[in-house]
Amino acid sequence: MALTLKELRNQRMLSSCLRDASAQDIEEIITKIQGIYNEVKEREERMNARNAAKQAQVANLLQQMKDSDITMEDLQAATGTAAPARAKMKVRYRFTGVDGVERTWSGQGRLPNELKKLIERDGTTKEDYRIKDEPAE
Repeated sequence: MALTLKELRNQRMLSSCLRDASAQDIEEIITKIQGIYNEVKEREERMNARNAAKQAQVANLLQQMKDSDITMEDLQAATGTAAPARAKMKVRYRFTGVDGVERTWSGQGRLPNELKKLIERDGTTKEDYRIKDEPAE
């Protein structure tokens, strides 16, 4: 009969499982559980000590970086681990705004205000400003 952690935490379930056990059996179980407890406690203490040492090292490195005026970007550039730049979205719409300035839009996100004004003024649709087979800028 395998007990889950939830069942082991429940006193009634433990009492039910140990109903037929003798005092000596229960004492042996307690001894085994105590050994397991000591192992787990030691493992947690080692992990906590390791994490504390790591945090101290990180704090020390950050202070050294600050003192030397080194940024994360400098480190990324030196190690070649900088995140690659995202590719620009392909321009899908080109229009000359109400103010006479030529503008472009990828089609992603909200409709630009200038394009909205142009559509309202001229009675056109956004498809009228769509670029036909043009490479990305």
